[in-house]
Amino acid sequence: MSFNPLSRKLLLILIATSIAFPTPYLVAFTDRRSYSDRGEEVVKPDHLTLTAELRDQDEEGNTTYLVTAYIKNTAEEIVLDTPFQVFFSIISGPQEVTIQGENPQVTAEGKTEISLFTSAKQGTIIVQSASKGLKKAITRIFLTPLGDIDRDGFPDAVELTTAEDRYNFIEWFITIAESQYYNKNRDWTEKYQDCSGLIRYAYREALSLHTNEWLDKFYFSFSIAIPDVKKYNYPEVPILGRRLFRIARGPFKPSDMREELFRSEVSASVLKNYNTVFLGRRDEDAERGSLLFFYHPSEPDLPYHAMIFAGDDNGIVEKDNDDWIVYHTGPVDDTKGTVKKVRREVLKKHPDKTWRPIPTNPNFLGYYRLKIID
Repeated sequence: MSFNPLSRKLLLILIATSIAFPTPYLVAFTDRRSYSDRGEEVVKPDHLTLTAELRDQDEEGNTTYLVTAYIKNTAEEIVLDTPFQVFFSIISGPQEVTIQGENPQVTAEGKTEISLFTSAKQGTIIVQSASKGLKKAITRIFLTPLGDIDRDGFPDAVELTTAEDRYNFIEWFITIAESQYYNKNRDWTEKYQDCSGLIRYAYREALSLHTNEWLDKFYFSFSIAIPDVKKYNYPEVPILGRRLFRIARGPFKPSDMREELFRSEVSASVLKNYNTVFLGRRDEDAERGSLLFFYHPSEPDLPYHAMIFAGDDNGIVEKDNDDWIVYHTGPVDDTKGTVKKVRREVLKKHPDKTWRPIPTNPNFLGYYRLKIID
């Protein structure tokens, strides 16, 4: 294939504007390469990642979904410029599905986006992205009601409503967070390693499918026999996709996704204010998997701090103790901090009284339950 002088820029090609399963759609290509040589390791484009999330719903109930494809290299970094052609195809789903617009959009982050419009109210749309020489990616769009019965800001389709799913989520959430104390996973990006970052990472990974490939990323080897969450699995989260955390008050509305009221990365204060419900400040208010929050107004850059109440630790250390707390310290003395695991009774004797989880400490805000299991 030959390129004209404009081939140095990203060339977008849309082969068709209507869906005929499973005809692929050429999305984008460029002739620029972005391989990097890191010593003996050459980091190359390796696989595609495909995500989908609700974008909007009109008064008649017709929904628009944003489908995003991007290429990652062997270091799990997004590749901005690649010499690969990327294709979208609709593998299956209701016939009432169309692609909106004539051209896909390419973002500054190297992601290629298309919008799917459907009048269907139920069913599953399966979308695939493919590129020669790369692993294919598939994502599923679950067409589901967009209600929020308890008006807590999270769509009902996302909340874990069975006792089994709630229990399994909590067990995975704690196990993953606790494992980072022994050795951090290679895919927990360093720039997100702080108190809220540990919670977000454990939350997201608890919702994932825990395959042998998933387990391979753990440096810390442990035996687990916890079933996966059944309702859905990350990143194919109904409506939200990869944006799991709410950033504003109010009940859920379809327009929340267009207005970006859900994000993938949020601070400890946002976790507390919009993603949890208050349980209390006494020891007996704590639940396994609940979060502890502290507030230090004297530290304006990072005034809020969050921890995870693990309770017992499944006998990893001591079988008789049921008050373990896991947390990331955040930046400390010009260091990036580390993950710690300590008993609540020990933390109650912290030399700095503002870090004691007791009702008489005004800096201790209390225990909070994640809304996804509320």
